[in-house]
Amino acid sequence: MWDTGSRRSVAVLDTTSPKRKAQAVHFSPDGRTIASVGEDSTLRLWGARSGRSLAVLDNRAGMTFDVVHAPDGRTLITGNNDGTVHLWDVRTRTRRATLDISDGTVYGIAVDAKGTSLAVANSDGTVQLRDIASKRRTATLTGHTLGAITAAFSPSGSTLVSSGNDTIRLWDLDAGRATRHICEVVGPSVDRDRWHKLMPDVAFHTPCSWTRRAPRRAVLLDTPCLWTRSQFQTYGDIRAGRASRSPASGCRPTHDLPPNGHRGCAAVPEAL
Repeated sequence: MWDTGSRRSVAVLDTTSPKRKAQAVHFSPDGRTIASVGEDSTLRLWGARSGRSLAVLDNRAGMTFDVVHAPDGRTLITGNNDGTVHLWDVRTRTRRATLDISDGTVYGIAVDAKGTSLAVANSDGTVQLRDIASKRRTATLTGHTLGAITAAFSPSGSTLVSSGNDTIRLWDLDAGRATRHICEVVGPSVDRDRWHKLMPDVAFHTPCSWTRRAPRRAVLLDTPCLWTRSQFQTYGDIRAGRASRSPASGCRPTHDLPPNGHRGCAAVPEAL
């Protein structure tokens, strides 16, 4: 452990003996306890002040790659190389639930600030979202081609960032905003089959009500562009036929506009 003011080591936790290499550590929300996991399939709890071992719990999952506390401090969550995630009761120090995530390895886990959503990064390249209370899967995010390694929620919980051996990706978790984006891009062509291809974990409904009338076609720019998360920036007044400010990138998408829409939106990558 390190003192961030003096930048000096203030304690050393003994995890250096054979098969006790630590893979991940995490402070409890109150800062009194440290959880560590590693190669020996154990979950260890340490006193943050004393540096002494408080408990050793058998994770029974081979190697464990990540551990996090839920924001309320009552639950610990571990991600394991057998494709499972374990939820632990901190007070009783017992395993409360096991989630079967994938046939591969769980490398990274994250909990949002409200303690309601869990993100799990997997060796198969997917990032799975789970509701912590019900344990139900709410979404599977695909895009990493060489495995997803870590994940983290933004403070608001509306954005998830994940890293892999290929890229870092930003995911928009706001369902309303994602639906509006789909409507603007594909318009009235979202039938049931197309919906389930785009969002297989979301129940089908017809979100693009304005497309029942013939939308006006506005060609803002003329070449396609792809990325993971988009930010919509108004930059042109369709009626005046001029740009109110320059596009933020060279991306040139085409969108359908609502019948009463006068302003055009171009999708531009959010700056990292």
